[in-house]
Amino acid sequence: MQHTYGPVLRNSTYKKIIDDKMMVIYITTWGATSRSPRKEVNVNDFSEHGQRCRERASLECERHFFGHNREDTMDVEGAIAKMKLSKRKMATLHLDKRPVCKNLS
Repeated sequence: MQHTYGPVLRNSTYKKIIDDKMMVIYITTWGATSRSPRKEVNVNDFSEHGQRCRERASLECERHFFGHNREDTMDVEGAIAKMKLSKRKMATLHLDKRPVCKNLS
């Protein structure tokens, strides 16, 4: 069964992957707390390997969420990522108040 939150989470995930800044685990200070510390980093400051990993994550996200089937990311091709939803899923998304954070009372 598809959940109403699916498209919302997919879009949110994709936007975070392609954003110019990304929260990464800051390994240098790990151990000071029980949670993994995070730090916002500009993706242009990533190593070559890090940039390639981000590109692959973006490409896989586009393939799984948006039906992209090429070897270059949609950004490189100038395409816009648009989720394909059936009329039923679209209606469910519009009628359910939870994805837009409306008060359910």
